[in-house]
Amino acid sequence: ENNAALAIFELKRLVNMTPTYIRAYQLLVLLYMQRKQYAAARKVLMRAVKVDRNNMTTLRYLKEVNHLHGKQEKNQHGRKDELCRL
Repeated sequence: ENNAALAIFELKRLVNMTPTYIRAYQLLVLLYMQRKQYAAARKVLMRAVKVDRNNMTTLRYLKEVNHLHGKQEKNQHGRKDELCRL
């Protein structure tokens, strides 16, 4: 837990110091996704898309975060998750 928090801190600092370093955004997103912080992950991805709108990895992560974030919101509102019915 502490290692992840430190990694998030360092990656946020790196993104602010080097805003064109797409891989730093992507690593930060993966850490947020691991912690199920999908809104934070989406915010970082939107910044990354502004830097490079054609990066396939960023776009794939954005699609996944949008899917997971939507699923999380449905669960919080008491609706059944579509995947649970499979």
